[in-house]
Amino acid sequence: MADKKKPYHVQVAEKLIEQLKQGTAPWQKPWEPGNPNSMLPYNPVTGKRYKGINVIHLMAQSAERGYTDPRWMTYKQAQSIGAYVRRGEKGTRIQYWKFTETRIKTDEEGKPVLDENGKPLKEEVQLDRPRVFFATVFNAQQIEGLPPLEKEKREIRWNPIERAEAILKASEAKIYHDQSDRAFYRLSTDSIHLPAREQFPTAANYYSTALHELGHWTGHPSRLNRDLNHPFGSPEYAREELRAEIASMILGDELGIGYDPSQHAAYVGSWIEVLKKAPLEIFRAASAAEKIQAYILGLEPERERKLEQEKESQDHTSRRDPAVRVIGTEGNTYRLQVPDEIRNLTPGEKIGVYVTNGKTLGYAPVRKDGRGFFIKKDEIQWNKNKNIRLSYHNENGRKYLRIERDGKPNLRAYVDRPRPFHELTWEVERDRSRDLVKEPRGLERGLER
Repeated sequence: MADKKKPYHVQVAEKLIEQLKQGTAPWQKPWEPGNPNSMLPYNPVTGKRYKGINVIHLMAQSAERGYTDPRWMTYKQAQSIGAYVRRGEKGTRIQYWKFTETRIKTDEEGKPVLDENGKPLKEEVQLDRPRVFFATVFNAQQIEGLPPLEKEKREIRWNPIERAEAILKASEAKIYHDQSDRAFYRLSTDSIHLPAREQFPTAANYYSTALHELGHWTGHPSRLNRDLNHPFGSPEYAREELRAEIASMILGDELGIGYDPSQHAAYVGSWIEVLKKAPLEIFRAASAAEKIQAYILGLEPERERKLEQEKESQDHTSRRDPAVRVIGTEGNTYRLQVPDEIRNLTPGEKIGVYVTNGKTLGYAPVRKDGRGFFIKKDEIQWNKNKNIRLSYHNENGRKYLRIERDGKPNLRAYVDRPRPFHELTWEVERDRSRDLVKEPRGLERGLER
C-alpha cells in the first residue's frame, strides 16, 4: 500500500536503484548479437516497441519476475487476439503522454465547419498542457492462448555489422583509433577516440563501443545540444553516461549487434546517487536516449538522401556536358563546345544559348567561324530583372529546366536529352512570365561565366 501512495516516477526510480545495487538493472544486462528487436519490450498487437521510461520499467519488471518473453499487452488486447490473462495475475502499470487531440474544427464564430457531405470536419490540435495517462499491461507469460515466441522470430533484413558501419559512415563523425585501452568523445574537437579495431574481441564489441560514443557525439550543440561540458565524476557527467548507456542498449537491440555494459560499471555508484536525489532523472534519461537512438538511426536515410542528390547532380552534369559549355576565352569571345545535333543544323539557321551568371539570365546568338562555335560577351542580352536564373531539377525521375524570377518559378520544360530550346514545350508555373526575355532559339545548356 505504501508504494501506491508514492508518485509513479519515485516507484520506478526506487526499483531501479535496488536493481543497480544488485547489478540487474535493464542496462546492466548484456546480450549477445542476434535477432534484431528481440530483447526490448514490444506490443505484439500493435507491432510497436514500448519507448521511453516504459522500456526501462517493463524490463525491470521482467528481471524481477523472471520473464524472458518481451511481449506485453493490455487485458483487452489479449482478448482481441483470442487470448486471456490468467486469473490472479498482477499487471504492470505504464504511462504515456498525450500531446495532441482530435477536435471538431470551428469557424471564427465557434460554429462547426462542415465538409461537402454536411459532416463536421476534425483537426488535430496541440494541447496547452500534455496529459498523462496510465495503462496496465501483462507479460506474455501471464497470458494463455498466445503463439510461442519462436514463431514470431523476425526476419533479419540487414547484416548487423554492415549496418553499424554504414551508420558510422553516414554520421561523418571524426573517428580516431588512437587509444590503447579507453574510448571517449571529446567535445572540444568534436571527435571520437577509440582503440584499434583489432583490440576488440569481436566486431560486435567494436561497433557497440563506437555507437556508444556516437551517442555522446549527438549531444554537440550543432546536433541535439545536450550539456556535455562537465568533468568526469560529476553528477552531470553521470547523467550523460546514463543517457548514452540506455541509448546503446536500445541501439544494440535495434541493430542486432548485442550489448555489453561491462565498460561502464564504474558509473553505477554515480547513477544511484543521481536517482536518489532526482527520481525524475530516469524519465529524462530514457526520453533523451530515445532521441539519441532516433537521431543515429536517422543518419541512414539522411546519407541516402545526400547520395541521391550527388548522383542526381552527377546525372545532370553527365547530361549537360555533351551539350554546350565554354572551352576557352579570347578577349571578347567565349569559345564553345557544342553537341553533334547542333553541328549538323541547316546552314544559316540561327541558334542561341541562355547564359547565366548565377544571379540573372541572358541570351546570346551563337556564331561560327573556321575554328568552331562562339558567342561574344558584348552580344549577351541580360534580362532587365536581375533575379532571373535558369536551374536544373529532378521530379520523380523526370529532368526539367526551370526559369525562375525572384526565387519563384515561372516556366518549366521537361527534357529527356540535350536539345535546342525551340524544341521544348514550356509550361507556365506562375502567371509572371511577361518580364522574361522572348523565347530564343537556343540550347538546353546555359553558360557559366
